[in-house]
Amino acid sequence: MNMRVRVCVFVFFTAVAATVMYRIANAGTSFVVAERLEMNMMNTIMFVSAELPENTAEKIMNGAFLILSELDGAFSRYKASSDVSRVNGASGSGKEYVRVGRETWSILESSLSFADLTGGYFDPTVGPLTDLWRISATVAWAPPSDEQVSAALSLVDYREISLVSPDMARLNLEGAALDLGAVAKGYAADRVTEYLKENGARWALLNFGGDTMLLGARRIGSEAVPWRLGIRRPAPFVEMGGGDGRENLECRLSFFISSDETLSLATSGSYERFKQFAGRNLSHVFDPHTGQPIETNLVSVSVIDPVSARADAMATAFLAMGERRARETLNRLPGTEAVFVYLEDEKIRVSATEGLREKIELMHKSTILEIF
Repeated sequence: MNMRVRVCVFVFFTAVAATVMYRIANAGTSFVVAERLEMNMMNTIMFVSAELPENTAEKIMNGAFLILSELDGAFSRYKASSDVSRVNGASGSGKEYVRVGRETWSILESSLSFADLTGGYFDPTVGPLTDLWRISATVAWAPPSDEQVSAALSLVDYREISLVSPDMARLNLEGAALDLGAVAKGYAADRVTEYLKENGARWALLNFGGDTMLLGARRIGSEAVPWRLGIRRPAPFVEMGGGDGRENLECRLSFFISSDETLSLATSGSYERFKQFAGRNLSHVFDPHTGQPIETNLVSVSVIDPVSARADAMATAFLAMGERRARETLNRLPGTEAVFVYLEDEKIRVSATEGLREKIELMHKSTILEIF
C-alpha cells in the first residue's frame, strides 16, 4: 500500500461535501466552475474542480464521483465483494479464473506493464508484505521474523498474475494477494479526467490524496497563466500553522499545458508513514525484492507525467529503487520528469530532471538543487 505525501496546488479550493458551483467572470458564459470534495474514498480525500457546461455541470460532477465509487468498490482489498478481494480469495494455480470488471482487468494489465518497466520495484502483488509488516497499525507492534518475511516474499511476484482477455484474472500462487494502493488513485484520476473531457470540461483539477491531475489550460480572463504545484517539505522542517502554507513547501513547479493536454504529479514519501524500532525508521514502502521496508535518506519522489497511473506507480517504484536505477528507467520514459528530495545531515537536497530546469523554484535558500 502506498501513502501519498501531500501536494499543494496553488488554485482556489472550496472545501465542500456536495457539488458547489460558481459562475465564471465573463458575462453571458454558459460555463460554470463546479467543485466537490468527498472523504474516505480509496482511503483518502477526493477533490475535483472543473469548468463545465452550466446546464449539465451537476450531472457531470455526480457522474465523476459515481466512477470513483465504482472503482473504489472494485479495487478495495477490504471489501469482500470487490474484484481484488475475490481474486485474492481464489489464489492458486489449480483454482478457476475469476471474472472481473473491465476497469479491474485494465488496471491489472497496466500494472504488469509498470512492473516490467521497473524491474519489479513496482509490484501489485505486495499484499502479503503489507499484511505482514502492518506499518500503518496503531496497536503494539514489532517487526516480523526473517522466516515470516521469507514466507511472505515467496508469494510476491507480479509474473504470477494471469490475465485472459477481456475479463478473467488469477493469482497463480496460493496465498498471494493483490494490493493496488500504489496505482489505484492514479488510475482513477485518469479515468475521471477522461470522463470530464468527454463531457465538455474546459479544464479540470483533481487531487486524490496527493495525486494531482490537471486537464487543459489555466486562464485568468483571456490570459494564460501557469498551473503551480508545490512539493511539501519533509519533517522535521515543516512549520505547522501560520502564513499561507508556502513556507511548508520545499519547491514549486510551474507548468503551461494546452487545452487538450493532461499533466499529473504523484508523490511518494518515506517520512509520513513509518514505524520506529531499535533506532530504525521502517517505511511503509517495501523493496519487493527483499521484503524489507526501505531505509534511505531519500525522503520523497515526485513524478510528473501525462498519465496519472504511470506517475503514481513510478513514484513508488523510484522511492524503492533509488535515484540511480530510477534514472535508467526515466531514460525509457520520454516526457516523464522527476524530483528526488533527500534529507542529508539535517540539510535538504533536491535532485530534478533536466526538463524541470526552468520550471522548478526552491522555496528555501538552504536547499541544494541539482539538475541531471
